[in-house]
Amino acid sequence: MFLPLNNITLQKMRSCGTMSATKKYRQVESILRATTLDTAHGFGICEVLLIFILLVNLLTFVLFALDKRSAIKNKWRISERTLILFTLCGGGIGAYFGMYVLRHKTQKLKFKLASAVGLIICVAALIYIIFAGCLHGIFCNC
Repeated sequence: MFLPLNNITLQKMRSCGTMSATKKYRQVESILRATTLDTAHGFGICEVLLIFILLVNLLTFVLFALDKRSAIKNKWRISERTLILFTLCGGGIGAYFGMYVLRHKTQKLKFKLASAVGLIICVAALIYIIFAGCLHGIFCNC
């Protein structure tokens, strides 16, 4: 997200005074470029959000798998608070698969509720990504 520097803009700036206006414009443009994610590595906010959702869901599933393994072996367990925290921080899909694929924590009501809320949060974020036009070049050849 930056200001386009075209010939019309340059002509307007030159007519206002010296070329220092152009210099100031370029400084403002460079500040705007530095403060957005678009120019850092080609990632926008939607791409960062998508990567975050994917990583949090993967990590949540892995946490459920580790906790299930620890429960079987009677070893140190991952706290329920940690599992619920990751579920509510966007890991709803990972928690859902962790619960029903691994058959872990399926009887506890608080995990069912946390999984449902986390799933809603995750789906809402994915809907935002799709409808915000963030995946514009992926789903169509525009």
